Amino acid sequence: DYKQNIECSLKQTVNDTLITRITLNGVINRVMKEYIDGKKKIKEEFDNDMTLINKETEYEERGLKVNVNHTLRSTGYSTDSIYYEGNKKVKHIYNSDYNGTITVEISEYDEQGNIIWKTEGFAFKRFIKIKSK
Repeated sequence: DYKQNIECSLKQTVNDTLITRITLNGVINRVMKEYIDGKKKIKEEFDNDMTLINKETEYEERGLKVNVNHTLRSTGYSTDSIYYEGNKKVKHIYNSDYNGTITVEISEYDEQGNIIWKTEGFAFKRFIKIKSK
């Protein structure tokens, strides 16, 4: 049996913040906020309990365009950062769970988006293993 869901979004501006409330079948599903903090453009996403689950920050620093996406999960969190310098792109991914496991991946791409360099690291409590390609 197929049940159709109805999703609705309501946008309003409060001061300098755009707030989007998204309902699913009449119940708040998530809330998104977009605002400028200094020179940083910030987008935050909250679940239906108003717990922050995702935060995206865009800004320029020392000539680099930076995009940082920080995601919170029940098992840990992830930070995905992308830096642009001209046509050069560098991506840095940091994952951590609440048991002490950390993985780090750093990649560099050429102008066509092809990966030209990559380093991965893994740590569990005090054990660290690093692998380069």
